[in-house]
Parts: sequence; structure tokens; C-alpha cells
Amino acid sequence: MYIIRSAKPADAHQVVGMLIEAMGDTAYYLAGTKNDMLMKNIINSYFLSHYSRISYKNCTIVEKNGDICAVMASYEGKFAKEYDEWISEQIFKNSQRRIEIDKECFDDEYYIDCICVSDEYRGKKISSLLFKYAIDKANELKYKKVSLVVDCEKKHTKQYYEKLGFKDNIDLKINNHSYHHMIKVLVTDDK
Repeated sequence: MYIIRSAKPADAHQVVGMLIEAMGDTAYYLAGTKNDMLMKNIINSYFLSHYSRISYKNCTIVEKNGDICAVMASYEGKFAKEYDEWISEQIFKNSQRRIEIDKECFDDEYYIDCICVSDEYRGKKISSLLFKYAIDKANELKYKKVSLVVDCEKKHTKQYYEKLGFKDNIDLKINNHSYHHMIKVLVTDDK
């Protein structure tokens, strides 16, 4: 049986590698370095912080028998700018370079930043549990839409999101890559 729970700092040793896998090149961009070891240490510190988009406070875990199967980073879009300013400040502290983090979401959305399912659990519909969790959380927080971005080159991933009810909104440039910003409008009781 799968258990969905909030992440804890103690999960870092299992979860950080999964977050890095989900972020791909964006992990280096957000760490402000091209050095593998340094990037991993910085992403780990982001996970352990309270102020990062990938903070344990923004991560949801799926586990089975104590084994972490998947992780999702998601949060209210209205906090994205605050998280990105904090990350930008960390990059400056580490490298003396100022960068502006590219915008991925909007204030009126509940945003799914990234999801990673470990290899041995892929194909078992675990990501659908996380999408349902995000949609339930968005409804609880009174959001009318959930958003995510997908690399324009990942056509199969985009098709999967479309099957889940996400639709193209706009295209964005993030870390010099083209992404589709996709939204799923939530059904509400509001008239």
C-alpha cells in the first residue's frame, strides 16, 4: 500500500537525487554552478531550507514499506517570486553572480514544480497519485487552476499531461530552453 506524506528533512538522502533527476539542467541553473558535487550540495541545502521552491516543506512523498517511491515539489504560485529571490540570493552568496530566475508560474495558480518517480516504481501509476494530491491541495487552498511546465521537446510527457486534463497556456523561456506552460482548470462549486 502506498502512503502519501509531507517530506521531512531526514528524507534528503533519498529525495535530493530524485529532485535533481526531475529538474535536469535546471538543477545546475538553480545552484548557479556546473560542478556536479557542488550542485548536489547546494540542491541539498535548498531542500533543507524553509525558503526554497524545493524545500522539504513544499515536497510530497509517496512511499511503500518505508521506501520512497516518488517525490513532488509543488506550491502556491504566489510564493514563486519569493522562493526565486531567495535562490537568487544564495547563488550570489556562492558565486558573486547575480541572476534572475525565470518565471515558471503565476500568482493565481497552484504550481507543480517537478515530479520524479524512482525507476523501480515507474509504470505503476504513482505519478497519478501525486497529481491527484496536487489537485486536492489546490482545491483546499481555493485555487481555480493547477499549472506545470514541460520542455517543448518532450512530446510524450506533454501528451501524458494532456491526458490528465492539462492544456497549453503559453510558452516560456526557462534557462534558455522553451517550455509549454500548461494549466488544468479545476471544477468548483462557485457559480
